[in-house]
Amino acid sequence: MLLLLEIFVMNSGQQKNIKLQKRDEWLSKSMKN
Repeated sequence: MLLLLEIFVMNSGQQKNIKLQKRDEWLSKSMKN
């Protein structure tokens, strides 16, 4: 049970990181233009 929770937290954390990376890319692109 605890293992499933850890996996879920890790997956959600990775998704947040991906969203942050995409947002940073978008910000850098909009600042360059």
